[in-house]
Amino acid sequence: MYSHMAKPIGLDIELLEAQGGQVSREGFSTLFSQLQKSHLLDHLTPLPTNAGEFDVLYIILSKGRVYEPFEGNSYGHIFKDGCTYWLAGFAYLLVPPNHSHEDAIPPRTDNSPGDTADITIALLPAAQNKGFGRFVVQRLLSYAFDTLHIHRVTASVVCPVQPSYSMRKKKQVAFNTKQLCWIFEKFGFNFEGISRGAITSNGVFEGNRLVWYDVHRMSILATDYFGGRSIVLSNICSYGGALPLGVVQHSPWEKVIQRQEEEKHDVELWSKRPKDVSADDACDENGGTSDDETILDGDDSSEKDWDMANDFDN
Repeated sequence: MYSHMAKPIGLDIELLEAQGGQVSREGFSTLFSQLQKSHLLDHLTPLPTNAGEFDVLYIILSKGRVYEPFEGNSYGHIFKDGCTYWLAGFAYLLVPPNHSHEDAIPPRTDNSPGDTADITIALLPAAQNKGFGRFVVQRLLSYAFDTLHIHRVTASVVCPVQPSYSMRKKKQVAFNTKQLCWIFEKFGFNFEGISRGAITSNGVFEGNRLVWYDVHRMSILATDYFGGRSIVLSNICSYGGALPLGVVQHSPWEKVIQRQEEEKHDVELWSKRPKDVSADDACDENGGTSDDETILDGDDSSEKDWDMANDFDN
């Protein structure tokens, strides 16, 4: 089973007033503005305008009161169970309804969640590195898999590189994106790949053309959640051998590079004249040039030259 952690000290979770909670729309707008000014929303896909029937929006609270201003805005506070909390972030689980019922024969009218949900989370710097992010993500995964019985939960990480950025800035943004993917891997997600030019930027243009951002895709399946492990099929080189039941500790970039090498090998096989192929041919171990060298300008500079990303959890 997926191991659950104890709630960190000082953490609480609340809902918006529209969902029966205590956080006002104005308070959430202030929090959203603070996250935006900290560029903590740059790596997030846009939130829906209206929450769906199965969607969950958690407002992350931190116990205590913050007095210093935040770039001209004061922190939002609420009073709950005899204690004061300040609004530290939010986590959203987007659960589209199941549209397959519309094509059923006979037609069905009952509402149920779809097979895939998407998770988003953002925390202000003062609430990071306290375990808040990990706990809230586990809470949402439990709701998705244990309550809604969803098959798959995704996490989309945007890489907001703009043409006007300096090479150093582009390296920093790419590094921050990679770090966020790694954080979701610690939560049990697997790196699926990159959707190039998947979403538009918020009013950023290159000449007369709108800039599009790449999206790094992560996912966790119900089998990963309930089994407490994930099996990387690309590492299985013999059909007769035992399945690797341990968790494979690879970074997201190592996985995508490995997948690209396998796809390249497959294309080479398809382009050749048909011949007998053994199962071992599916396990190409030839080295190749990493895409990191292309993204990071191919120089010898170390990642230590950049500041580490202030992620929501370590």
